[in-house]
Amino acid sequence: MTFAPFRDSPAAASGHGPCNSSHGTQTGVAVQGWQLFVFALAAGFTASGLAASLYRLACVQLRIRPESQAGKISRWMVMVVAGPNVLLSTAIKNMRARQWKPAQFWVITALVSYWSLALGLFVIDVAVHI
Repeated sequence: MTFAPFRDSPAAASGHGPCNSSHGTQTGVAVQGWQLFVFALAAGFTASGLAASLYRLACVQLRIRPESQAGKISRWMVMVVAGPNVLLSTAIKNMRARQWKPAQFWVITALVSYWSLALGLFVIDVAVHI
């Protein structure tokens, strides 16, 4: 992608240049790296929580038993997205019950954060391309 000056952009041609810029620079659209990181992390964990909740609801409504073949297949498919939520809730439960050492909890938290970040970046990429 090549850099085009703001005066040549569609926003400037449509009369929205002053809305999107400050003294001719394009600052209204810039996202800092840490903002994207935090937003992607939150988007990934939100998608994970939604997937976990919808899976639990679907199992109750459709009476899918986890022991059945369909239950096992659907569980593995959903856990690709719902995994961070399920793992972190398990880690928090075990940490409160003093069954895990703090180091174990923080390792799981780091892995869940990385998984949520990857999932969030995928969600953002899909949302941008829609």
